Amino acid sequence: MISRYLINVSLMLAVLFINNHCYAEVEHCRGGECFPSTANFNDKTYPLVGTGLFRYWGFKIYGVALYADPENAAREKILDSVPKRFVLHYFREFSPKDFQESQRVILKSNTSADRNDLELKLKEMDKLYEGVVAGDEYALTYIPGVGTELALNGTPLGVVAGEEFQRAYFGIWLSKNSIKESLTKQILPK
Repeated sequence: MISRYLINVSLMLAVLFINNHCYAEVEHCRGGECFPSTANFNDKTYPLVGTGLFRYWGFKIYGVALYADPENAAREKILDSVPKRFVLHYFREFSPKDFQESQRVILKSNTSADRNDLELKLKEMDKLYEGVVAGDEYALTYIPGVGTELALNGTPLGVVAGEEFQRAYFGIWLSKNSIKESLTKQILPK
């Protein structure tokens, strides 16, 4: 009886070890949120190149993950016209208006893009945003020649065309004038 019990316990521990070991190999966590090691888009599988956690006044706001070809993941290349996906996992609730207002404030000092063209593109993006609650994820995916797709929890909401737009928009998190330099360094340590 005891030996059967020990065998069952040993098997359960082995299964837990295998599951936890595999889980650690395929996901990377930041701020309590885990991201897969790869993402499929543009008919290709891209590796996770960096994660970060954005805090404001000590509160966790969102965790982020960047997927791209590693050779394009350096600061000097990531905003070029290269395929990339940026995932934001939210820890708080936000309305569409919150996204619309914050992107304009950040982009005022973030880019040298033509202001009129950028404003037109931002109005297109404004129409795509929906509110989020804790646990929701937005993904921004840029495909050269197509544009920047916004998806909520895996459901595409629309695409905004333009290379300069993607440079400015991804620059919110990945440029030298990003929302927070320490976050950019977490995502792009090189």
